Amino acid sequence: ENWIDHTDPNAWSEVAASNNDDPFEFGPFGEVFAQNPLAFLGSTVNMSALPDCPLAPLSGDTYIVPDWNLPLTGPAQATLVKRMRISFKDMTSCIPSTKKKKYRITDSDFVTLRNMICIWYQFRDHALTKLP
Repeated sequence: ENWIDHTDPNAWSEVAASNNDDPFEFGPFGEVFAQNPLAFLGSTVNMSALPDCPLAPLSGDTYIVPDWNLPLTGPAQATLVKRMRISFKDMTSCIPSTKKKKYRITDSDFVTLRNMICIWYQFRDHALTKLP
Protein backbone atom coordinates (compact mmCIF):
# COMPACT_ATOMS: atom_id res chain seq x y z
CA GLU A 1 0.00 0.00 0.00
CA ASN A 2 2.80 2.47 0.86
CA TRP A 3 4.55 1.79 -2.43
CA ILE A 4 1.39 2.67 -4.34
CA ASP A 5 -0.02 5.55 -2.32
CA HIS A 6 3.02 7.19 -0.75
CA THR A 7 5.81 7.08 -3.31
CA ASP A 8 6.93 9.99 -5.48
CA PRO A 9 7.09 9.20 -9.23
CA ASN A 10 10.80 10.09 -9.29
CA ALA A 11 11.43 7.65 -6.44
CA TRP A 12 9.51 5.00 -8.44
CA SER A 13 11.92 5.59 -11.32
CA GLU A 14 14.89 4.94 -9.02
CA VAL A 15 13.32 1.74 -7.69
CA ALA A 16 12.67 0.60 -11.26
CA ALA A 17 16.29 1.39 -12.18
CA SER A 18 17.47 -0.85 -9.36
CA ASN A 19 15.71 -3.77 -11.02
CA ASN A 20 17.62 -3.49 -14.30
CA ASP A 21 20.38 -5.87 -13.22
CA ASP A 22 18.83 -7.85 -10.37
CA PRO A 23 15.32 -8.85 -9.30
CA PHE A 24 13.72 -6.82 -6.50
CA GLU A 25 14.43 -9.45 -3.85
CA PHE A 26 18.21 -9.10 -4.37
CA GLY A 27 18.23 -5.32 -4.81
CA PRO A 28 18.79 -2.43 -2.40
CA PHE A 29 15.23 -2.27 -1.06
CA GLY A 30 13.20 -5.41 -0.35
CA GLU A 31 10.43 -6.23 2.10
CA VAL A 32 12.00 -4.73 5.22
CA PHE A 33 12.40 -1.36 3.49
CA ALA A 34 8.87 -1.59 2.06
CA GLN A 35 7.47 -2.02 5.57
CA ASN A 36 9.41 0.89 7.09
CA PRO A 37 6.93 3.78 7.50
CA LEU A 38 9.75 6.36 7.51
CA ALA A 39 10.52 5.57 3.87
CA PHE A 40 7.32 7.01 2.46
CA LEU A 41 5.85 10.43 1.69
CA GLY A 42 4.52 12.39 4.63
CA SER A 43 6.34 10.33 7.25
CA THR A 44 7.77 12.26 10.18
CA VAL A 45 10.18 11.66 13.05
CA ASN A 46 10.04 12.81 16.64
CA MET A 47 12.82 15.37 16.87
CA SER A 48 12.81 18.76 18.51
CA ALA A 49 14.94 21.85 18.69
CA LEU A 50 16.99 22.62 21.78
CA PRO A 51 14.50 24.15 24.22
CA ASP A 52 16.74 26.76 25.83
CA CYS A 53 19.14 27.51 23.02
CA PRO A 54 20.57 31.00 23.56
CA LEU A 55 21.58 31.40 19.92
CA ALA A 56 19.51 33.73 17.77
CA PRO A 57 20.04 35.29 14.35
CA LEU A 58 21.57 38.75 14.24
CA SER A 59 19.42 41.69 13.27
CA GLY A 60 18.98 41.73 9.52
CA ASP A 61 20.16 38.13 9.02
CA THR A 62 17.97 35.92 6.93
CA TYR A 63 17.18 32.56 8.46
CA ILE A 64 14.66 29.78 8.47
CA VAL A 65 13.29 27.74 11.32
CA PRO A 66 13.41 24.06 10.43
CA ASP A 67 10.43 21.78 10.89
CA TRP A 68 11.96 19.31 13.36
CA ASN A 69 9.34 16.70 12.48
CA LEU A 70 11.38 16.29 9.27
CA PRO A 71 8.51 15.40 6.93
CA LEU A 72 9.59 13.34 3.92
CA THR A 73 8.75 15.25 0.73
CA GLY A 74 8.71 13.97 -2.84
CA PRO A 75 12.11 15.37 -3.85
CA ALA A 76 13.64 14.16 -0.57
CA GLN A 77 12.23 10.67 -1.09
CA ALA A 78 13.58 10.53 -4.64
CA THR A 79 17.03 11.61 -3.44
CA LEU A 80 16.94 9.10 -0.58
CA VAL A 81 16.06 6.20 -2.86
CA LYS A 82 18.64 7.28 -5.46
CA ARG A 83 21.36 7.52 -2.83
CA MET A 84 20.47 4.08 -1.49
CA ARG A 85 20.46 2.59 -5.00
CA ILE A 86 23.81 4.08 -6.02
CA SER A 87 25.54 3.17 -2.74
CA PHE A 88 24.22 -0.39 -2.96
CA LYS A 89 25.34 -0.69 -6.57
CA ASP A 90 28.83 0.57 -5.72
CA MET A 91 29.20 -1.80 -2.75
CA THR A 92 27.93 -4.87 -4.59
CA SER A 93 29.38 -4.46 -8.07
CA CYS A 94 31.56 -7.58 -7.68
CA ILE A 95 29.19 -9.59 -5.48
CA PRO A 96 27.01 -12.40 -6.88
CA SER A 97 23.31 -11.45 -6.99
CA THR A 98 22.25 -14.02 -4.42
CA LYS A 99 24.67 -12.59 -1.82
CA LYS A 100 23.78 -8.91 -2.21
CA LYS A 101 20.96 -8.72 0.34
CA LYS A 102 23.36 -8.49 3.28
CA TYR A 103 24.74 -5.21 1.85
CA ARG A 104 21.45 -3.34 2.17
CA ILE A 105 21.42 -0.23 4.33
CA THR A 106 20.89 -0.87 8.04
CA ASP A 107 17.93 0.64 9.87
CA SER A 108 20.08 3.06 11.87
CA ASP A 109 21.99 4.20 8.77
CA PHE A 110 18.70 4.56 6.90
CA VAL A 111 17.21 6.83 9.58
CA THR A 112 20.36 8.97 9.67
CA LEU A 113 20.43 9.31 5.88
CA ARG A 114 16.69 10.01 5.72
CA ASN A 115 16.92 12.74 8.35
CA MET A 116 19.93 14.41 6.71
CA ILE A 117 18.17 14.49 3.35
CA CYS A 118 14.95 15.84 4.89
CA ILE A 119 16.77 18.66 6.68
CA TRP A 120 18.75 19.42 3.51
CA TYR A 121 15.58 19.89 1.49
CA GLN A 122 14.26 22.31 4.10
CA PHE A 123 17.40 24.46 3.76
CA ARG A 124 17.99 23.89 0.05
CA ASP A 125 15.68 26.55 -1.36
CA HIS A 126 16.87 29.10 1.19
CA ALA A 127 20.51 28.30 0.39
CA LEU A 128 19.91 28.57 -3.36
CA THR A 129 18.56 32.11 -2.97
CA LYS A 130 21.61 33.18 -0.93
CA LEU A 131 24.43 31.52 -2.87
CA PRO A 132 25.79 33.13 -6.04
